[in-house]
Amino acid sequence: MKNILKFISPIYVIKRLYNCIKEIFLFISYGKSLNSMEKSGILKEHRFKRDGPYRLIKGINLQPEIKLDGGPPDSSELKRFELSFIGKEISKYNDLFLEENILELIKTTTHRVDDKQDYYGYTVSLMFNFNHLSTFFIMWSIIYTSLIVYLFSLISLEQIISILP
Repeated sequence: MKNILKFISPIYVIKRLYNCIKEIFLFISYGKSLNSMEKSGILKEHRFKRDGPYRLIKGINLQPEIKLDGGPPDSSELKRFELSFIGKEISKYNDLFLEENILELIKTTTHRVDDKQDYYGYTVSLMFNFNHLSTFFIMWSIIYTSLIVYLFSLISLEQIISILP
């Protein structure tokens, strides 16, 4: 019950809307930083590829010895070992993103690439981390605002009708 009351509270909606607008401005500055990094050649120098306007992809090759050291091929220990190696590799680029002030705005996801003969590694995707903005909240705020405007228009219309003879 508290969650529902909180969800329809105008104070909550206004705070959430403020956070969403702030996040949109952060997203715009994130995009500008990526564009400036690409124009200066930093991304190409460090072998980052743009996948879409706001996402970076980095391929990291793993040595075959990691498979042998980590245990059986499908074990969780091997995956943890691989991901710790990937974390160390990606942390080398922290200074690069820290200079552009976008380190806190980035979310990373990994995808394992394991072709038995040719490739053994991970692709790491770096993208903007949306904390507050979501499709659901956008729809909710449109419906909420429309409902409030409609209710105020009814009240105003009733007041006008009561004044008339």
